[in-house]
Amino acid sequence: MPLQLLAAPAARRARGLLYWDHGDTLNSYEEKQYSHIEFVLNYTELKSEVHWWGYGVPPVDRVTLLGQPRPVRGVAIDGAPCLQPCQFTYNPNNKVLEIFNITLALDKPFSIKWTFKLITPFVNRVEKVRNDTLV
Repeated sequence: MPLQLLAAPAARRARGLLYWDHGDTLNSYEEKQYSHIEFVLNYTELKSEVHWWGYGVPPVDRVTLLGQPRPVRGVAIDGAPCLQPCQFTYNPNNKVLEIFNITLALDKPFSIKWTFKLITPFVNRVEKVRNDTLV
């Protein structure tokens, strides 16, 4: 069964660790039969770093990023654009970016980057009026 990754950043930064072993032995750490992965979110990038790989971890099939301040224009995973089957959605009401239909193997580092849509500010402009006609 795949894993899902959820990042709830404070000030658009977050850090988390995953320790994974088979759960049946008391000495998995001593026998190095575990995996230890760190996840770091910094503004518009989520990346992983494998500190130790000694036991298989299921892949990640969904990433949910809370607290994203603006609509997202694009997502790239390891430098490649998120295209079918990879998909992403942004919910402006709760400011959540979801990336799904992916298979991220955790035995090697990955990087997910996203870009925001440009928001054009409303510009007050003075219309010229000549003879009661807008110009």
